[in-house]
Formats: sequence, structure tokens, C-alpha cells
Amino acid sequence: MNGNEHSTARDFDRDAAPDLSRDGWPEKFAKATVGLGRPLVEQMKEDQMKIEEDNYGQPYIEWEQAEGIYKRAWVQHRTREKDWAGTRRYLNVVRCGSQGHPGAFPADFPIYNDLPDEQVLLAFVHSVNAITGCRA
Repeated sequence: MNGNEHSTARDFDRDAAPDLSRDGWPEKFAKATVGLGRPLVEQMKEDQMKIEEDNYGQPYIEWEQAEGIYKRAWVQHRTREKDWAGTRRYLNVVRCGSQGHPGAFPADFPIYNDLPDEQVLLAFVHSVNAITGCRA
């Protein structure tokens, strides 16, 4: 590529990808550490995401993204008047002023699939943290 072209999935060099079985990936993953040296697998087991219900009966997950900084994601069911995408369900995400106190002006994403609310939340929070990391 000369710098003026856009990268695509086809540009990925599969030969450059590590051979996880050869490189001892399962053992390395099991011994990987995060935070204060706790094993990654141990932390994942400890920090199971809890799906709770807000005062409106809507499921949500609240997590600490960085030390003292919380985020909340929830699935909101909307009536026809407020359903701008015609999906009736929206994934909302907002930063919390403090734990248990979501801020104003959440970002809303229409949900175009039939997954249960809880699966939408788990998939979203897992993927966001896999991409951005978590420093709590």
C-alpha cells in the first residue's frame, strides 16, 4: 500500500498472524495478569457482570471503566412517539456522575435484532471493554 489506499480485511497478512498453538497461547493466557498482578482468568471469574433492573424495569449493566469512572448501558423500550428508528428497543450508554447515578444525555443505538435484552447488554459491554480495555 502506498499510503493513499484504504486498508481492507483482504489486506491482512495471514502469514504474519501468530500460530497460537505453537506459541503456547493457552498457557500464556492462563498466566496473563492485569491490574495489581491478579491473573486475568481469575479476575474474569470474579468480575462477572451483573445485570440489574432500574426503576423502570429496564435491564442495565453498570461497570467501572477506569478508577472511579463508571459507565451504564441499558436497553430501553420506547413507545411509538419516541421510537425514531421504528425498532421499539434502544441500547443506551452514559457516563455516571458516580456509582449508581447515571448522567444525562445518553447515546442511543436502535436495536435491529431479536436478541433478548440481556444478551444485547452482555455483548455490548464485553465488546466495548475488549476493544478499549478497562483500567479499574
